[in-house]
Order: sequence, then C-alpha cells, then structure tokens
Amino acid sequence: MRLIILGSGKDLWLEFDLARDLMPDADLMCVNFSFFGLEWLIRTNQIFVRHWASLHSEFFRGFKNMYAQRTTTHCNHWDEGVDMVWDKIEVGAGTSGLFATKVALELGYKKIILCGMPLDKQGRFYDYRLCESGFDKAVLLSWENEFNKGTFGNKVKSFSGFTKRLLGEPDQIWLNT
Repeated sequence: MRLIILGSGKDLWLEFDLARDLMPDADLMCVNFSFFGLEWLIRTNQIFVRHWASLHSEFFRGFKNMYAQRTTTHCNHWDEGVDMVWDKIEVGAGTSGLFATKVALELGYKKIILCGMPLDKQGRFYDYRLCESGFDKAVLLSWENEFNKGTFGNKVKSFSGFTKRLLGEPDQIWLNT
C-alpha cells in the first residue's frame, strides 16, 4: 500500500507531480488546506482523495458534505465531519502533517511520500509572496523524536526541507525495497 501525503509547502504542486511520477497508483491524503487546492479536481471527479487529516477539525465542517463524500476524514478529536478519531496518536508539539503521517502508518501504508511538508521558512502554496512561515523548534523536535524512536522506519520519505533531511528523498531504489 502506497500513499502520497500533501501538506501546504510552497512547492507542493511540483512535489506532488514528482510523487505521482514515482507512485502513480498511490492513494492520496490531504492535510489541512491542501484539500482546497484540489477542490476543482475533486468536485469534477478528476482526482480521488482517499484521506483528509488535520488536528483542526474546523476544516471538515460543511465541506465534507459538499466535496468529499467518499473521502475519509481523520482528526484527534470528534467534531462535525470527522469520520475517524485518533485520540491515542500523540504528536507532541508536532504538526497536522506529523499526525497525518502517523495515521497513515496506523492504516498500514508501507511507502509514504510527503509533499509540501518542508517545515521551513519557504512559505505555503497559498501565501502572498512576501509571507514567510516558520516552525517552532519544538515542532522540529517532535519530528526528530519520532524519527529517533523508529516510528517512520524506511516507510516515509520527503521531497523538501527539514523532512527531506530527516527522512531522505524518495527514489526508485527505495520504492523497490
């Protein structure tokens, strides 16, 4: 089972194309706003997003019924539009991206590519060009702690930034292991 997880990094769509080239048969999981970036393709049935994950349940309110009837939503607490509650998944000071990655591992995915999840200051795909985002050191430490515990094994790779340095970049050799 293969999965592409879409975050909100500035180069999300470039990385998504690279991931689809490597794993054209992979399931898709959106995190937070990336779902809205695919809204037209979802609504017109050109793409199928199997999972949508967030630590912020407000993303799912109302939209679940409009565009994502077949998409399973995942959160760490119940709210309107949440299909699966993962209240035992701990992410420390981590992000919705870390939550999504841990959900994917719990769902049994063996090869996971993170797209648009650099956890650096490159900004997000929906930001104005002068916006700069960044992540607290505690967020990065949460990812490092999970890495050091062996949570990701050799199952998770990333195309950019901090997560690429931590987990490595996906390639054909990794896919075939």
